[in-house]
Amino acid sequence: MKMKSTEYDSLWRAREKDQKRKGNSAIKKARSITKFLKEKYQAKEVFLFGSLIWRPDFIWTGTDIDLMVKGLKCERYFEILADVLTIAHPFHIDLIPFEKAEPSIKKRVLKEGLRIE
Repeated sequence: MKMKSTEYDSLWRAREKDQKRKGNSAIKKARSITKFLKEKYQAKEVFLFGSLIWRPDFIWTGTDIDLMVKGLKCERYFEILADVLTIAHPFHIDLIPFEKAEPSIKKRVLKEGLRIE
């Protein structure tokens, strides 16, 4: 059975709406995580990067939240990550201490990432 053009258009619009909703939800989670990191762990700055910033038109089920954090106490990384994973659910998260990141990644995040207040 062949799909009609109007059915395809309707499905495509629903998919785009769902992607936008997921993207907005992930960004809200990133803001909540930022607030938490600053209050509980005295993080200095938090930057959102990755697909949520660089490919906002391509949000899918496996999209994660990529955060680079200045002032993260590396000796407490796994404790911090466990706390953050709870807040980030149902999204996966990449939490990268700024001080341990590769220089090329730092440069790109500082230039193209989104600093979250």
